[in-house]
Amino acid sequence: MNRKTLYSLVVICLLIVGAAPALVAFELFDQSQNASGFNEIRPANGMVVQWRVEGERLRVVLDAPTTGWVGIGFHPESGMQGANFVLGYVRRGQTVVADHFGTRRDQHQDDVRLGGTNDVELVSGSESGNRTVIEFTIPLDSGDRYDKVLVPGARTPILLCYGPQDNFTRVHAVEAEAMGDITL
Repeated sequence: MNRKTLYSLVVICLLIVGAAPALVAFELFDQSQNASGFNEIRPANGMVVQWRVEGERLRVVLDAPTTGWVGIGFHPESGMQGANFVLGYVRRGQTVVADHFGTRRDQHQDDVRLGGTNDVELVSGSESGNRTVIEFTIPLDSGDRYDKVLVPGARTPILLCYGPQDNFTRVHAVEAEAMGDITL
């Protein structure tokens, strides 16, 4: 994606969302534990994110105000670059999840296409009203060079995002992003 196209996409996102700080700002998430024993944050982009460590795996629930895709990136380095992404959507009752890696600041690719492994296990997915909920688990340490090691109790930078389409394999619009740290 060239610079002019990227700039145009950012301007469109700003116009659609109308909230520039939620798109680019590093957020200090107010992390709490809910009644189900999950840690939880509610970033300014409208998502609800829940997680807990279960043995050697991390269970995550992504809930976003969209009927399109939802995603989380662990340990982004610069934009999307270097992040271990899990993306998902629900279409006609079928849930699709994918394990991606941030190959550039503005691009990610499927781990398997890069020579890695798909380490995401889908738990559930649903759409209700204007919200999509995806629940999955990933290993804390998959051994895949395209996945970051996740350490229980450690501060972990994340990138949260969602978009309007049921597709994340071609260039897609981002409705809203949030960046910050959570404690696993």
